[in-house]
Amino acid sequence: MGNGIALKCSKCKKEYSINRGVGFSFPDVYKKTLKAIKKGKYGDKLKQLSQDTELVAVDAEDHVYLCRKCGHWIVEPGLSLYAPNNPVLLMRKRYGIKPVEEWGEVPYVMDFD
Repeated sequence: MGNGIALKCSKCKKEYSINRGVGFSFPDVYKKTLKAIKKGKYGDKLKQLSQDTELVAVDAEDHVYLCRKCGHWIVEPGLSLYAPNNPVLLMRKRYGIKPVEEWGEVPYVMDFD
């Protein structure tokens, strides 16, 4: 699950809220993120890796990134790609009502997967 954080800038006193992790719509976010990677939205290297890796998984959870020089921060998906240790076993894993083999892809991957 995701979680929210409320922050207040010590310099300007402006208040911000950050939502990290995942929410109820995560399967849709996951699918859209992986599709964008495969289309090249995040660069040729990720595009190529995602197309060359069978049953590739992506870290589509939101993370907070902070610039060490200026302190500017932004919330963006992690975008790390992962290859399964055992694709044959993964094909038999059930997601909801059917296994990955019937879905034709892994519908979504959480950090504990």
